[in-house]
Amino acid sequence: MERGRDDVVVASGGIAPYARDSSLVSMDARLVLRDDAIEISPEATACDLKRHRDRLLEADVIVTMTTEQKRMVTTFSESDGKDVLTLAEAAGETGDVEDPAGRDEDCYRACRDQIRRCLAKAIDRLAPPPRGVKASRSDGGQMRFDNPSDDEIREILTEPMTVAVVGCSPDSTRDSYKVARALQTMGHKVIPVNPQVSRIAGVRCYGSLRHIEEPVTMVDVFRRSEFAPGIVDDAIAIAARIVWLQLGVVHEEAAARAREAGLTVVMDRCPVVEYRRLVSVD
Repeated sequence: MERGRDDVVVASGGIAPYARDSSLVSMDARLVLRDDAIEISPEATACDLKRHRDRLLEADVIVTMTTEQKRMVTTFSESDGKDVLTLAEAAGETGDVEDPAGRDEDCYRACRDQIRRCLAKAIDRLAPPPRGVKASRSDGGQMRFDNPSDDEIREILTEPMTVAVVGCSPDSTRDSYKVARALQTMGHKVIPVNPQVSRIAGVRCYGSLRHIEEPVTMVDVFRRSEFAPGIVDDAIAIAARIVWLQLGVVHEEAAARAREAGLTVVMDRCPVVEYRRLVSVD
């Protein structure tokens, strides 16, 4: 499986522990799973875990998205004697994974990304690799980087700041565009960085960080991991305080260089997902 671990099996217990048996899987859920090449037919139905509790018997650890789901699962006799945790608890974090039911496709994608990130951390915490085997990322890099605490991330996201979004797309369907707009609604000033266009959503776009003519607090990176070192160098040069590498953008050497220069670094996370997890009550 991903992260170089073939000694761990992760199995789904159904769409939700309270789903109505045979209810159709939502269109949004199917579209988001299709992003990961998981095809679910239009006729696919949800599985009611209350009627299929045998799935719990084979589990060593049971994880749920929310505290309410955890409470419900612990009432099942099949969970007796087993560790039942929310996914955030299993990952060493706080809060719930926001249930996207009834919301739009973006919420489903945010939920998927948060599950993916928390699950990876939970596996490393709850199922350490066998002796002599080092946990590794799918890109082969050793997992040595620790992100700031939840309190530190919450403070970053709730303090109004100027954010340069490197790799911001003018395409409103792309995640970089959506995150940039979401950062604006969170109260931050956003400066898009993309050498291919002059303006994005009416805002002047710069060709590089070094061309920006005002102080930048945070650099949000939507470029492939191999571009991270150069972007970090630019962030240091313009005296940014924070470098935020988006989900899937991982470069530990670049992160270490930024930290040595006094910058705060967040890696392999999305600020919008973190804001919803730590700040938003909607």
